[in-house]
Parts: sequence; structure tokens; C-alpha cells
Amino acid sequence: MGLFSFLKAAGSKLLGKAPEAEPASATTSAMDSLQEAANKSKAAMLASQVVSHGISVENLDIVVEDDKATVYGQVETTATKEKVILIVGNTEGIATVDDRLSVISPETEATFYEVKKEIHFLK
Repeated sequence: MGLFSFLKAAGSKLLGKAPEAEPASATTSAMDSLQEAANKSKAAMLASQVVSHGISVENLDIVVEDDKATVYGQVETTATKEKVILIVGNTEGIATVDDRLSVISPETEATFYEVKKEIHFLK
């Protein structure tokens, strides 16, 4: 289990653009309800994306809060778990994936590397 970081502005454009700003007259509870509905819609699209790749996740549940997706469920292997994390994380608008997946037959996990940009100055 862990928290994985991704580039929020990169990846599949599955989730579309961010909603437009609400008019100033909208109430806070109405805006919260709209945001909650948008997050549930994003979660459903992410779950369908996982399923469309032919990946089997028992009791798959994805919860989206702003740019963070938390993934719950049970998978057969560690490799399957890693695929789910990558599918969800490589979606535009998702910056972090909180892995809450359990693995039936655990194996050695892959090593994830953080890629950083280097700037070189000429002298």
C-alpha cells in the first residue's frame, strides 16, 4: 500500500476539462453537491477504464477527491495491482493514487522511480 504521485496535467484525457467556476450566487452546499457529483462521475469513469483493460478487481471501488484517487479492492497478483495504479494515475487530472488494494498472491513489487528534470547551464 502506498501513495503514488503522477503529473496531474499529463496522461489520458478521460476525465475531460475541469468544471467552470460557479456563479457567485450559488450556495456553498450546492457547490459542494456539484463537486461531489463530479468526483463520483470521475470515479465511475476511472473504474470503467480499469475494467475496459480486462483487469479483474474484486470489489473495485475508486473514490476521487479533487486530484487524488483512492483505489480499493482485491486483485490476484502484485502485477495486476501495479497495472491498476498506473491506469488510474496516468489519467489527466489525477495527481496522486492512494493504493488500498489487497493482493491474494503477493510477489515482489516493482520499483517505481521518480523522474526529475535536470537543468544544465552553459559556462
